[in-house]
Amino acid sequence: MLCPCDWFVQASAQPRNDELQTKKIQIMKHTLIAGLVVLQCLNADAACPKTDTAQRYAINGDTVTDRHTGLVWARCAHGQVLTGDQCLGQAGTYTHEEALRFASTWTSSDGKRWRLPNRRELLSIVEFGCNYPAIDRTAFPNTPAVWFWSTTPYSADSNKAWPIHFETGAVPGFASYRSNSHVIRLVRQ
Repeated sequence: MLCPCDWFVQASAQPRNDELQTKKIQIMKHTLIAGLVVLQCLNADAACPKTDTAQRYAINGDTVTDRHTGLVWARCAHGQVLTGDQCLGQAGTYTHEEALRFASTWTSSDGKRWRLPNRRELLSIVEFGCNYPAIDRTAFPNTPAVWFWSTTPYSADSNKAWPIHFETGAVPGFASYRSNSHVIRLVRQ
């Protein structure tokens, strides 16, 4: 019995006149690529966080204080609930205007006001080199690997603002339309 990789090598070496053979090769290529992506994810998980959580962050219940910036972050994306050491539930999504309006009215039980972070602040909690999500998973458990809004407007188009993608921590080469819905994480001083 051939392993899938042996079959791929043999099939690739054969003439590609046969449409069925070509489709099989394409399927195998996609399967191998998907497998590499999964291995990359598993490898990323094994090495994250890259920084020492206790040195970088002070975890206090449902908040995290970043010792480098002094910012206090909500541990969970908004809509999730901290249960034990895990953020559970579905993170809510908001248009940019909804996110700004919501964040401006949110206060904690101790009366402190929360806000939406700017792009630079949001980037400060990205763990580059970590993927799926690109964040310290001890400080910010179960963070969705999706787009998160920042307050930073896109200067070339007032209909857009800058999100950060927590799948890889990428700063997109483009801004998102404010009418798109993304997840939010609140911050305060």
